[in-house]
Amino acid sequence: MFHLRASAVISIFQVVLFVSICLWFRSVSYNHIGGRLGQVDFIVAYAITPLHLLMKLNFPLVLLWLPISYPLNYLFSILSPYRSVFITAGVLAFVAAAASVAWFWNFVMIEVHRRKRGDSLIRFSKRSVELLKVAGIATAGITAIAFAVWDGRRLLLLGEVNRWTLYWSSMVDAIVGGLFLAIWAAILIRVAIEDFRAVRRK
Repeated sequence: MFHLRASAVISIFQVVLFVSICLWFRSVSYNHIGGRLGQVDFIVAYAITPLHLLMKLNFPLVLLWLPISYPLNYLFSILSPYRSVFITAGVLAFVAAAASVAWFWNFVMIEVHRRKRGDSLIRFSKRSVELLKVAGIATAGITAIAFAVWDGRRLLLLGEVNRWTLYWSSMVDAIVGGLFLAIWAAILIRVAIEDFRAVRRK
């Protein structure tokens, strides 16, 4: 039962972190737009950087969000003239995102526990489906590496261009965010290799 309690604690912590950073981002953005804060540098350093780190911490979940993010953006652009409907849709989307964070980390913790026992929540009986799953997980791991390299280089260049304002936040985003992505890449690629070996043994 310890792993169930650990799953619940980590899931709650991740949801609180998600909600806190999103609300902080919203607060800073609102105050900046209202002209009560300084330059754009402030919102980049103190709001966008934590949001970037949050996305990298939840990288596999962000990949799952991508297919629906563009239709949602289009929907919100249509609803923007209707303030009450727009706000309601935004709240529902935020609640759904927070719920997905809870689900994701609960899944991760349970999957870690089951894999220690040689089992998995995402193991399929059909060889073809299992191979597709392995290919998807491996692609996600490679994507994490590619994104870490590209984004790290972009952030370091941004830091050099804005040395006196955004340098420290770019470094934090590049190093800490790159570490999150590297960890996910290692985990995903290792899982893909283990599952591919299991398929070959069938």
